[in-house]
Formats: sequence, structure tokens, C-alpha cells
Amino acid sequence: MADISLCRLVERLQGFGHKHRLDVVLDIREEHTQEMSVNFEKLLPKFRERGRVEIVAGMSESVVYCSN
Repeated sequence: MADISLCRLVERLQGFGHKHRLDVVLDIREEHTQEMSVNFEKLLPKFRERGRVEIVAGMSESVVYCSN
């Protein structure tokens, strides 16, 4: 659902003449980064064709994953 919504947002922004890439930053709790076995490359696949997904860990803001 979020994947489709983000793609629609990109389309609307492009319709208004925006040419910049849309970046989405997801903040996850730092204590969960080690116990998570998530394949972030499968997250928001359609949106990643049009924008960038970055996942950061909590207060340290260390990048856990970046699609570009």
C-alpha cells in the first residue's frame, strides 16, 4: 500500500513540474537492527524505480540500508 501511494506521489509531483528525486527515510529503532532479518532490497520495489529509500537506525542515525 505504501509502495503504491509513494509512486502516486511521485507522479503528482512530476505532474506539477518537479524534476527532483523523492527520497524516503525510514527510521527504525536501533535496538532492533541486529535482530531483524529483513531483506531491505525488497522494500518498496516500485517506488525504488522512481525514488530512493534510506533506512536509518534511531538516535545514531547510522544508515542501515540505502537503495542508491
